[in-house]
Parts: sequence; C-alpha cells; structure tokens
Amino acid sequence: MNLPFNPFGAIAAKIYSALLIAAAAAALVQTLRIEGVWCREVAEGERSRCLITGFVQDVADRDVTIAQRTAERDAEITQHLLTKQAYTGAQAEAARLESERLERVQNRQQEITNATIDDYRRRLAAARADAERLRQRASTGTGSSGAAAGIDLPGLPVASGRADASASDRGFPLAERLTATEQAIQLDELISWIEAQARVDPNE
Repeated sequence: MNLPFNPFGAIAAKIYSALLIAAAAAALVQTLRIEGVWCREVAEGERSRCLITGFVQDVADRDVTIAQRTAERDAEITQHLLTKQAYTGAQAEAARLESERLERVQNRQQEITNATIDDYRRRLAAARADAERLRQRASTGTGSSGAAAGIDLPGLPVASGRADASASDRGFPLAERLTATEQAIQLDELISWIEAQARVDPNE
C-alpha cells in the first residue's frame, strides 16, 4: 500500500538535518575556541604557537606571563637587596677605614705630643740642674752675687737661634736668668711641637 506524499515530512527532515548541521558546526566552533587550531608543542614556560589560539592556550599564556612577571619582580627585589647590601657594606668599610685613619693620625699626634713633653721636661730639668750648680759654685767660689751673675746658664743650644739670647744675657740675677731659660725652652718646644704637628699627613 502506497502512502500519499507528505510534503511536511520532507520539510521536517530538512529542518532536522539543518539543525543537526548547525549543532555540529556550533560544537566544532566551540571546540576550536577551547582547543585552538593547529597548535604546535612548546616547552614549559614558552607561549603557545597556534594558528588560532583557544581558551586553553590563553590560560597557558596567561600563566606563562604571570610566571615571567613574578620572576622579573623577584629578580628586581633580589637585585635591590644586593645593591642595598653592597651600599651598606661599602659604608661600613668606608667608616672602618676612616676610623683607622683617624686613629693613626691621633696616635701620631699623641706620639709627637709625648715626645715634646718628654724633651721639654728633660731640658727643663737640665737647665734647673745647671742653675743649681751655678748657685753652688757662686756661693762656694767668690761669695759674691755679682760674680754669679756673670756666669752663663746653659739651657738651649746656641744654634737654635730662637729665644736663646734672653737666657744667655749677662748682668741678670741667676733666678731671672733661669726663668728666662725656662720660658725660652717652653717656647722652643712649643714651636717644635707645632711644626711637627703640621707635618702630620691627615690622609696617611
């Protein structure tokens, strides 16, 4: 028995076919959007290489970008810390060298001061001992204070040429001549101390 022709059946079939094709096309497009098209294999940490990148590649590329930015940030932080440590170390080294320099200069200055004081005391003691011998010689010799006044009081070298003249003048009482000699020694040692201090190199 032949069924009569049903045009709606053919139309329905075409509609179903079109719907199936559209669904398949939509599924294919969605798959391509997710998986990408013609993607090559890449090493870990590299960006994807696809003719058309999909969601999977976008996520992977985003992770690579985040990893790269994180590594760059960490490297910058590390470099900053190293620079800061180097600067701090350089400051500490400079401070140490400066402290050693100042200590050397101060030690040299103190050596000069100590040597000057020792020399001053030695010369002062020698001048006073000479004055005492002159007093004893005057008292046991002529018995005259006028004779003692004519005796030179040694205290400074003749070649010093500074304040020695006042210490070797004749005609002054022995006590005044001793005072003048002491002052001349003091002035001579002060000048020597200043000259020695001026020769100290502050950068040695």
